[in-house]
Amino acid sequence: MTDTLRETFARNNLFKKVSLPDDGEMAEFNYENTLESRLAFLGNNSAVSFARECLRMDPKQRPTAEQLLDHDYFNDFRDWFEDEI
Repeated sequence: MTDTLRETFARNNLFKKVSLPDDGEMAEFNYENTLESRLAFLGNNSAVSFARECLRMDPKQRPTAEQLLDHDYFNDFRDWFEDEI
């Protein structure tokens, strides 16, 4: 975890009593339990990709709401909505 993320976390009052894992604990983290494996029941790669974008750890790299609305996940909805109009 970067220093910037640690500082952002420390400034957020919601996380006052929460501690972050140190690098040694992160080395033991189970990376087998990925977002893809947890959301496999959706059967939709676009939905998993959308969730991944929404959950980016670094807020500077996280897309804006406007950018997220352009995600492939909404393509079918856009097509349906345009047909309805």
